[in-house]
Amino acid sequence: MTVYFVITKSDDLDETVGLNFEVKSDFELDTAVCDLSSRSDSRDATEDMLDPHNVPIDPTLPDNGPSQFSTEIPVSGFNPDDRVPLPTQDLPSATDVVHSLSPVNHRVPHVGASVPLWDRPQKTPESNAQGLSSPHVMEMSALESNFSMSPYYSAAFGIPPSLTLRWPVNNAYEARLFHHYIIQCTGWVDICDSRCHFAKEVPKRAAHFPVILKGILGLAARHLWLMGRVPEDLSSRYVDGCLQALIVALEDPLAHWDENFLVAVILLRLHEEMGDADEQCHHLGTARILNSISCFAADGGLRESASWVSLRQHIYVSLTTQQPLSLSLDNYRHSSVFRETDDESWANRIIFLFATILQTVFKDSDNVSSGGLPKATWTELHDQIEEWHLTKPWSFCALHVELNAGEKFEGRWPDLPCTQGVITVGLQYYHLCKTILTIYSPHQPLVGLAGVRMRKTTDALVRKHMRITIGYGQSNDYCTNAMFQVSHILSACGVYIVDPREQQACVEYLRGMQKMMGWRTDKVRADLEEQWST
Repeated sequence: MTVYFVITKSDDLDETVGLNFEVKSDFELDTAVCDLSSRSDSRDATEDMLDPHNVPIDPTLPDNGPSQFSTEIPVSGFNPDDRVPLPTQDLPSATDVVHSLSPVNHRVPHVGASVPLWDRPQKTPESNAQGLSSPHVMEMSALESNFSMSPYYSAAFGIPPSLTLRWPVNNAYEARLFHHYIIQCTGWVDICDSRCHFAKEVPKRAAHFPVILKGILGLAARHLWLMGRVPEDLSSRYVDGCLQALIVALEDPLAHWDENFLVAVILLRLHEEMGDADEQCHHLGTARILNSISCFAADGGLRESASWVSLRQHIYVSLTTQQPLSLSLDNYRHSSVFRETDDESWANRIIFLFATILQTVFKDSDNVSSGGLPKATWTELHDQIEEWHLTKPWSFCALHVELNAGEKFEGRWPDLPCTQGVITVGLQYYHLCKTILTIYSPHQPLVGLAGVRMRKTTDALVRKHMRITIGYGQSNDYCTNAMFQVSHILSACGVYIVDPREQQACVEYLRGMQKMMGWRTDKVRADLEEQWST
């Protein structure tokens, strides 16, 4: 229905002006407003509607500034008797007109409200750093993520929309597992993520995606057992349910992978890493997802955060198996960490450089057999890590570094306290870079007395960087993630430790690590003892 309001000619106007408002038919009349039953009543209501100062105010609407009924046209000289009579039948109330013209604020109800998800408004996906939204998944709020493109919509990947949202635990035991995951397990996962997506966002996703919930409960159940707080490992029931859903999705040719799928596989990979035997089954799953969806590593939010967590998992496998990474590092080059300047971004940059070094060293078997990289390649990598070290913020360092730290082992590891865990991890990765580049340096002769002397110097330098890496972990034991780098470098380069006292100190450190955070170091200790005995 169309309502016309007429403002007659005045001294300031050259002609009569008509205001035309379109009232949509699907807006019902407000039952709280009385029907206009007489011409006198309609005349009063019309005068109120024409007066911009008498527009009714709905207290539930936000204050959006001046009413849209206000006009720049002066109304001085307007004679009410000159008005064109308006129809009195079916005239909408002033409240309806205001609501039809003013921006409506669709409020999202509280999480506990019983409003169906399909009745809640959808947000427009935000653009990524390149100005393009992801072609694979929309970034949505926790309330709306049930409508995101899950890889396989089923009871495992999405809740029925009629259910009321709540924390997805059914009993006190699951609540304990859920809480344990958030408090005890996410600290090392989110170490290089300033927004802590795995601690803050992933638990909310679990309310929408049971496959994520089962991954969380499975990881927490195993970690509780490894910490000795429960008598047996009860994680299998949750992991099996998560695996079953993922396998179905992987076999579906129409499956649409999104970040929820990636998060579930990362959780399974963490569970697998903490087992007795790491068979690396889910390691290949994350590589398949990230290589197929290259935009994830530069797409922002949970997608980008999960991509960097997966990169660290692949670095662990590459370093301990001396195999090239199965990820495409090109996907990470457009990440926001290379534009931002916070400590987490600086840590991720050196992590990326370390991944590049491992990829370069292990992708060609000739590098391993010959004992060195081509000089040009080695120099380029060395310059990149030194540039990182020289350009990082002044605060990105230990509070105090002892003189000649790491030169010799004198019964204790270097004391290198840091102000933040992310700084500790970043500096560890810098020394891991130095360790690998020292081992594969092309500048040492291979024969003669000069070769022997050079190898002794090289071995001493490798031990120095390893001691500093261990020192960062020992001095900052509040950062559990720093212990991982110690375990990984000892697994890969423990053969360089030749002093029996230092060897014993390494074993004691690994035992303390397993006791403190539950990470299994039995196999690493067994491999080291075998190497040292030969």
